[in-house]
Amino acid sequence: MTQSPPPPRRGNRHLSRTQEFLRPMIYGGNDGIVTTFAIVAGFAGAKAEGAVELGVLAILVRSPELVADLALTYERNLADPSSARPAADGLMTFLSFVVMGAVPLLPYFFLAPTETTFRLSVAATGAALVALGLLRFSATEEGLARSVGETVIVGGICALVAYGVGAAVASF
Repeated sequence: MTQSPPPPRRGNRHLSRTQEFLRPMIYGGNDGIVTTFAIVAGFAGAKAEGAVELGVLAILVRSPELVADLALTYERNLADPSSARPAADGLMTFLSFVVMGAVPLLPYFFLAPTETTFRLSVAATGAALVALGLLRFSATEEGLARSVGETVIVGGICALVAYGVGAAVASF
């Protein structure tokens, strides 16, 4: 009795050229938005200027593997280390991280750090997450609700956790 071959893994499907181009953009953009806004939310939760910056910086410096692992796990289908063009993918990931990661900070570039500025940052981040979810939808075979929903929900959970940690640190 012969066994049928296992079904192809999700990550092994053939992607169009456009999808291949969008993968590192989505990965870098998502990482940039979520990590940057998590820091903004942490500061807002702590209502501190600089006190949390050193706790957050120390954690990020000590745990880059953890941050990378979490990002790769979440975007498991979008970051393929066996890519045929690692330099181009790396550059696109970096540029997307910088551009999308700046979105939560934009209100702070123009306004004093107040509660209103934080709310504008939340709105800008939400819009960027929706846009990134739409980009993810166009680059994957996932449904629209899943692509946008997961992107927004995971980003929102990260923000809530960071805000809660900031508030907890401020209470000490």
